[in-house]
Order: sequence, then structure tokens, then C-alpha cells
Amino acid sequence: MRDVHNIFNIKERKMEDNYGIEVIKLPCYGILLNLRKNGGGGISSNLCRYFELPNEVDRADCCNTAALETAVDVIESLVLAHACAGIDIQTPAYIKGIETTVDALANNL
Repeated sequence: MRDVHNIFNIKERKMEDNYGIEVIKLPCYGILLNLRKNGGGGISSNLCRYFELPNEVDRADCCNTAALETAVDVIESLVLAHACAGIDIQTPAYIKGIETTVDALANNL
């Protein structure tokens, strides 16, 4: 299986691979989308790592990790849905919106 992280130049944030899948890499939280021309797609990110705590004891004593995982899933799902709907998720305003959302989530845990 190919590593999708290595199929594009770092200066290019959007491209199409050999299978007709549009690959979009956003400049925040390692967000990577794969959009199929016929609809649908996939998303991956480093959002969970952004909230990692030093060790499992701290994690257990901290917030509800299930709630955190749900919040990360919601953010990823919304970004993917917007991209599939044709919204330009690469604009500076959209990127700022993702960063603001993640900051707000971090402040409320």
C-alpha cells in the first residue's frame, strides 16, 4: 500500500493521484483528505495527538477521553462533509475556523 503522505510536493496542498482520488493536505493538525470523484472520501489527522497527556495516569485523571474522541470525530466529519459538498476547505478563513474550534475544545476540557 502506498503512503499517501509521500505522493505530493510539500508546496502543493491539493492534487489528484493516479486513481482519480483528489488528495488535500491542510496546513493544520496533519489533516489529510482523500476525495473520490463519484462522492465520498476519507480523512485522517493528528488531532488526537494534539490533546495527548504525558502519561496514562494523567489521562485517566483528566477529562473523559470518550468525549474527546467524539469531539475529534465530529471535527473530522464536518471537514470531510464540507469538502465533499464542494466547500473550499483550503481558504485561510476555513483553516482559522478549524484552529479556533480546536483551541476552544482544548480550553473546555
